[in-house]
Amino acid sequence: MARPTHVYTINYVATLIGENLELIQEVASNSDNIDYGEMIHAHDGSEEGITTFTDRGIESLKEFLADIRTWEGGVRQFLVDEQCDRDKIRTHHGRRAEIISAAAFAGWILLYWTLTLRLRWSAAMPLAAVIPPRLP
Repeated sequence: MARPTHVYTINYVATLIGENLELIQEVASNSDNIDYGEMIHAHDGSEEGITTFTDRGIESLKEFLADIRTWEGGVRQFLVDEQCDRDKIRTHHGRRAEIISAAAFAGWILLYWTLTLRLRWSAAMPLAAVIPPRLP
């Protein structure tokens, strides 16, 4: 089996898959959550270093996150089970709500503009152009 020749930093992975960085850090804090060898710790001279993922590590992370969302209690229960800080649990829960709210708002704006443009277009078009004539 070929060894991976490149890895992705945890910050980039969060952006790439559209997940909360703090949640990914919590998942990565327990190496049993990701397939062996697919999450690599790199020393960068800082005290903490950098957590990186291979391509298969990203897939494993996405599978794990999808799996915990099916558990009773979902992500929140996972954070409780991992004995995560209560403020982090509240923050994650609040951010998810903000993201959902922003998406819902964007959907309503798109719907409004679509309907508005259709009404304006149909009002500007003569009725004869919209309804084809009857053929004998």
